[in-house]
Amino acid sequence: MAPAERASLLEAWILAGDAEPVPAAARARAWAALERQISTDRPSASPAPLRPAVLRSLRLVPVFRYAAAAVLVALLAVPFVLDRQGIEYRTPDGVASTLVQLPDGSEVELGAGSTLEVSRTFGEATRSVRLDGEAFFDVSRQDMPFVVETFSARVEVLGTAFNVRARQDDVQAVTAVNLERGSVRVVSPDVPQVAVRLRPGESTIVAPEAVPTAPVTGDANAASAWRSGGLAFSNAPISNVLDEIERRYGVRIDAPDDIRLARVSLFRHSATTAEELLGDLADTAGLRFRRTAQGYEIFVP
Repeated sequence: MAPAERASLLEAWILAGDAEPVPAAARARAWAALERQISTDRPSASPAPLRPAVLRSLRLVPVFRYAAAAVLVALLAVPFVLDRQGIEYRTPDGVASTLVQLPDGSEVELGAGSTLEVSRTFGEATRSVRLDGEAFFDVSRQDMPFVVETFSARVEVLGTAFNVRARQDDVQAVTAVNLERGSVRVVSPDVPQVAVRLRPGESTIVAPEAVPTAPVTGDANAASAWRSGGLAFSNAPISNVLDEIERRYGVRIDAPDDIRLARVSLFRHSATTAEELLGDLADTAGLRFRRTAQGYEIFVP
């Protein structure tokens, strides 16, 4: 991000300090209005109109030019929910990911159905954000610490790249941290005196009110498979897999509790449709799926 862009964003944050909180219903209406605008107000000049598949993975960064720029400005405006505490960025269900650029030059790829809260004091004493969902962080190196807080963990870095998954609505929810490069320190807010440091290629898990697990070496490609449309779950409840597919594609998937609570290990590097992922899940777990009027149904053959 250019210095002028950072300055403009910081000025917007300061001016937004007295803005009133935006209710959830208003946010939903804003997204719906934006989707209608995109579908009806596409510019006729080149480049060609954005197709739905392109829109699903559109990243919210100021890199487009010409006719697409008008659409981008609207997309950038909607996720910025301002209140007295800071700014909230959200990737809605049905959108694969969005890219958030922070004033310090750090970038965050925010997964479907994920929320990133940025403190209004960001950049003063610390660079602090809070994540609910899944995101890949590429943090610019500075002397000032960069802190990611989740419902069960605190991740502290100076400059590095890492993936964090912290979906509090998961069955047996945990925070999982996978390091790509650099170094991170992971602690539990409930037991802050016990910390784990990760090296590239290592990961740790933090359950609520528990200390981080010992670092283990894993497949870095699996940890960030979601960034290319894939899935990676290891001995996870099928419910968590189905919830991820629902968020990513904005579909409904019905399954009985005995299937949802069963565990599965599944890895797919990339996919473009919900049916591709459901097919892999069905083959792996010995299940079947079919379309319904509401979406999909998973069942035992």
